[in-house]
Amino acid sequence: YDTGNGPITPPGPGTASPTTSPTPSPTQSPTPSPTPSPTPSPTPSPTGSPVVQATAGPSAVPTHLPTSSPTPSPTPSPTPSPTPSPTPSPTPFPTRLPTPSPSPAPTSSPTVSPTPSPTPRPTPSPTPGPTPSPTPSPSPSPTQPPNEPHGPADCSPGATAYRGTLATTVTGKTCQAWTAQSPHSHSRTPANYPNAGLGDHNYCRNPDGESTAWCYTTDPSSRWELCDVCTFNTGPTPAPTPPPVAGAVFAVSGDCTLTSNGNCFTDSSPTGDYGNSEACTVNVLSATTLVSAQFNTESGYDFLTINGVTYSGGSTALVQLADLAVSPTTTISWASDYSVVRDGFTICAAAARPPAFSVTGDCKVINNGNCFTDESEAGSYGNNHACTVTVLRSTTLTAPLFTTESGYDHLTIAGTQYSGSSAGDQIEGTAVTTTTAISWASDHSVTRGGFVICAA
Repeated sequence: YDTGNGPITPPGPGTASPTTSPTPSPTQSPTPSPTPSPTPSPTPSPTGSPVVQATAGPSAVPTHLPTSSPTPSPTPSPTPSPTPSPTPSPTPFPTRLPTPSPSPAPTSSPTVSPTPSPTPRPTPSPTPGPTPSPTPSPSPSPTQPPNEPHGPADCSPGATAYRGTLATTVTGKTCQAWTAQSPHSHSRTPANYPNAGLGDHNYCRNPDGESTAWCYTTDPSSRWELCDVCTFNTGPTPAPTPPPVAGAVFAVSGDCTLTSNGNCFTDSSPTGDYGNSEACTVNVLSATTLVSAQFNTESGYDFLTINGVTYSGGSTALVQLADLAVSPTTTISWASDYSVVRDGFTICAAAARPPAFSVTGDCKVINNGNCFTDESEAGSYGNNHACTVTVLRSTTLTAPLFTTESGYDHLTIAGTQYSGSSAGDQIEGTAVTTTTAISWASDHSVTRGGFVICAA
């Protein structure tokens, strides 16, 4: 059919176009693309597919293209992807990881850790805890509690090394601080006794050689008392109090003595010097006025205390005590220190000591008439004084105080003149009766402290 009109013939270009164009496209494009990528995993799938398409030529394009395109595309994609991925991945990981990890961990952890931990801890904790705690506490309780708050006990003679904190006396009184001067003034201070354990506290100490530790008390009626630093007994010690004598005005406990059927009290030695470290308490059974028949103690150290007021020394204290009113509510106590003693005291109720003297002129009677003195009583007498003393009952004289201008100012007793500062010793013990004449006269100049003369 070649008529010479080549360009009009349709088969020429139509044939060359599909043959040349589709063939290299499916052959070149699908083959190199799927082959290198899925070759390691899906080898048979991409190889069979491109060969069939390339050989068929133009006829195979419409027939095999739709068939081979969907087949090789879904087949290689789902098959190689799920198969190699789930198989190699889950197999090695679940097999090796769970096995070594749980095996060594649970085996070594529960076996080693729980076993030693619960066994040693619960066992030693409950066993030593409750057992030693109740045992030592109740056992020493009866002995140690007093010891615990007051430091180690000191039962050595004097207990001078005691440095505990006991601050209560054997009768239960609270101690006064060593730096305090009230209610009791004293010289046992930290400055005066630097090595005795004293300080700004009120703990029992023994700075001056007493029989054991002691302290001044906060009770105005009791100057100082001993402390029990050996057994720490701080409660009132019940001491048998002798039953009061019928008609007695006083009752005593401790180192004091009753005389005149309980109408007078004195230190431990009515006729001699009192002792060191004495202490006593006096109870007033009925209201009375005190008569100080005798008073001579170590001034500033040995005290008779009445209602919180301390009395020590000689004539001054005697005069202060004279005619002092007391009642059953009055507190009276006596205490001496560790050294230096004197004659002591005798204190009586007025009823037990009827008046012994009466006076006219420049004199006066005190102590319920049991003493007479110059007019000044506790100071210097005046010039040109004169008086007469009448003896009301037989007695023996005592001279707590006597100091006059020697050779000029005289006390005359039964014709004997007494003057100066030593005359008091001469007067002591002089017996007088109701007929004995006594007089006093001072000159126009120079005066002295005067005198106090009492019935013994």
